[in-house]
Amino acid sequence: MFSMWVDGAERCRGTGRELVEAVAAWVVASGGTHLSLWVTQTGARIFYERCGFVDDGRREPLAHSPDIIEIGMTREL
Repeated sequence: MFSMWVDGAERCRGTGRELVEAVAAWVVASGGTHLSLWVTQTGARIFYERCGFVDDGRREPLAHSPDIIEIGMTREL
C-alpha cells in the first residue's frame, strides 16, 4: 500500500479500514499473501496496527527528509 489519505471529515467513520480491506481483498484475489507499507506518523502506525499490521523491523530514512525514519509494517493475509 502506498500513500493512503482519508479526508478529515471521513476519519473515525470506518473509511480507512474499508480502503485497507478492499486492498487486502484485491491482493488475495491476485494470489498475494501479505501487504507491506511504511509509516512515519504515530497515528498512522496505530491505525494500521488496528487493521492487523505489525512492525516488521524495517527502518529507512524518509527520502526527502532523512532525519525522519520510516517504520516498515506488514500484514499477513
